[in-house]
Amino acid sequence: MATCISDINDRFDYADELPDCMGNFECVPCGRAQNYSELTYIYMQFLAPKIAANECSEQDALDALEKACMELPTPRSRSDFYAFLEEELNIDLDY
Repeated sequence: MATCISDINDRFDYADELPDCMGNFECVPCGRAQNYSELTYIYMQFLAPKIAANECSEQDALDALEKACMELPTPRSRSDFYAFLEEELNIDLDY
C-alpha cells in the first residue's frame, strides 16, 4: 500500500513506461522523470480538491492512483487513467 506518491513513482521506470509517449499529454507515466511526477500533477490538480471536499480520502486517492498504474496497459491513455480514477473513487474529476 502506497503512503505517498513517491511510493508509486519508485515502482516505475519512466523511460520504460512511456517509450512511445514521451512528452505526449495523451499518456500518463507512473514514474518520475528528473524532478517531474505526472502523478503529483494529477493528485494536486484533481484529487486534492476532492479530498478537501471530503469526497474521498487521501489513502483512497493514493490507492486508486497505484491501482491505475498497475492495472492499465502501458502506455496509459490519459482519458482511460482519469476514467479509472473516477470509477475507483466514485467521483467526477472534471477533466
